[in-house]
Amino acid sequence: ESESEDEEELQIILQELQKQNEELEIKNTHLNQAIHEEREAIIELRVQLRLLQSQKLQQEQQSPEARAEEPARRNISVLPQRDPAAPPEAKPAKEPLKPSPIKDRRETPL
Repeated sequence: ESESEDEEELQIILQELQKQNEELEIKNTHLNQAIHEEREAIIELRVQLRLLQSQKLQQEQQSPEARAEEPARRNISVLPQRDPAAPPEAKPAKEPLKPSPIKDRRETPL
């Protein structure tokens, strides 16, 4: 092969690698955004859990007569959770987000 053919082939390889790199960067951005959203959802759930635990503790400490007088305090609204597999709402994704392959790993304290 001549030098010009080698150079042309190398240019094609470079373009393919640049395209693959761009695609990987997009996927990485989407995965990072999904991780961020899942962490926020975990924090929201922890807050709700603490509220429920606190409420339960308060109810257990109240006398049965006081609990009968305040039935509305036992009702707590739970926020609807976003489907983690759904694409982010802020920016439409070019490719659908895939579920995390490491769903079963333990949570690390934040």
